[in-house]
Amino acid sequence: MELQRVFQRWCRTLSAVCVCGLAGAGCGLISVDGGGSLEDGNRTPSDPPVERSSGEPNDTFAGALVAVFDASGKARLQGTISTADDLDVFDLGALGAGDRVLVDVDTFGVASNLDSMIGLFDADENLFVSNDDTAFSLDSRVDEIVRHDSDPYYLVVSSSTFADRFARTGAYHVDIEIVRGGDVPAPRGQDVFLDFDGGVVAADNLGVRSVPAFDAADIHPLYAGQTESIKAAVLERFTDAFDGLDVTTFTSDDPVPPSAPFTTVFFGGFSPVGLDAFGVSESVDSFNEEPADVAIIFTETFSPHVFSVP
Repeated sequence: MELQRVFQRWCRTLSAVCVCGLAGAGCGLISVDGGGSLEDGNRTPSDPPVERSSGEPNDTFAGALVAVFDASGKARLQGTISTADDLDVFDLGALGAGDRVLVDVDTFGVASNLDSMIGLFDADENLFVSNDDTAFSLDSRVDEIVRHDSDPYYLVVSSSTFADRFARTGAYHVDIEIVRGGDVPAPRGQDVFLDFDGGVVAADNLGVRSVPAFDAADIHPLYAGQTESIKAAVLERFTDAFDGLDVTTFTSDDPVPPSAPFTTVFFGGFSPVGLDAFGVSESVDSFNEEPADVAIIFTETFSPHVFSVP
């Protein structure tokens, strides 16, 4: 299913306050007991009915259920993710540049074990913003300002790509609020510092960690002597990925570090016991609201036995 694949790629790339797990369980380490089943659709029925506002199937853009908003711009949805690859799609109607969209998913209130993930798509089916977990729970939340007009925008609800096997299904509630007529924030560029020299990392959700300097031989003796070539390959891949965007890349080998606020990506060390991760980030913000984040790539986790080829 193409929509599910888009979601999976996005979660693996940008997953808020989350990790990329070796066993696919990074964002689903905790679940609550319970379950439950709710009919997909609006919790507050419309009068008169607005097109198709409840029921199945609703796992494609063409089959989206229409979200019913009240006079204050609020909608109350519900549904059930019945299988690991189930998607619930809701039509939010037209949104304009500057409109603020607030989406809150609640599973605790319906005694569900679902580890949710949500995304907003425009009428051309381009992903606008997504979220897997909040800072304090496995529920999902979006609070973002729309950058361009589209009629409609879609909300997609699914289980997280990283949900453990006990958290891939379950019921949910969604509260949505649209605040119309705001200003569109100006785009903000990003300086990124690729740090291969190691150091001490201190962040609220990462704690204090000491990251050793990157040495290819620490991954496996097979890579001994390849430190510089691997660093060059990382820089080339990174630069190519952000070509054409306002992203400036620095490395710890540069004579002059960045002077403006910058995000640091450390390369080195092994995933702590119990985390089982290739990497971890302090946070992920879709429109660079915080330009000074920290992330760690646990390079020693990338040993050849993890992959089919070195």
